Amino acid sequence: MTASPQTTSVFDIDDLAEDGPSLIAATSSLAAGLIQRFGYPETLRMTTVDVIRSKYWSNLRYGPAVQKWGTQANADTTQAPL
Repeated sequence: MTASPQTTSVFDIDDLAEDGPSLIAATSSLAAGLIQRFGYPETLRMTTVDVIRSKYWSNLRYGPAVQKWGTQANADTTQAPL
């Protein structure tokens, strides 16, 4: 790689202002744009349709905090594999 990965997306400012499903979708879109530069087709941990894929978060590290945040933000979660 000769340059740092970059991505550009357009979102409604209201989608970024509060925790919740819209923020998850925006984050997933930006993350997918970045990781595709490394050969991955999409993010495993969240979707662009507002869902946290809790199956792919480490239970020993970030998983419990992500689950707690998702509950507080009224975000949908799934354990379903890809």
